[in-house]
Order: sequence, then structure tokens, then C-alpha cells
Amino acid sequence: MCDLFHSLALQVAIHFEFNYRQEEEDGIREYLRMVMEKLYE
Repeated sequence: MCDLFHSLALQVAIHFEFNYRQEEEDGIREYLRMVMEKLYE
């Protein structure tokens, strides 16, 4: 799901000439990884 969002968000950013903040996505991915880790302990 995150990969799909990344692909689409990147295309939209390029199309509208926005800056894509990769570091923000990286932080969100890390947060989601930690949440999933806690769910399956």
C-alpha cells in the first residue's frame, strides 16, 4: 500500500511541480513499521 501511495504521490508532485518530501515519507514508513511490530508481538 505504501509503495502504491509513493508512486502516485511522486507522479502528482512532478506533474504539479511540487517538491516531494521523501524524508517525510520515510518517517511515516518507519512509524507504520513500528505500529505493525507492536500489533504482532
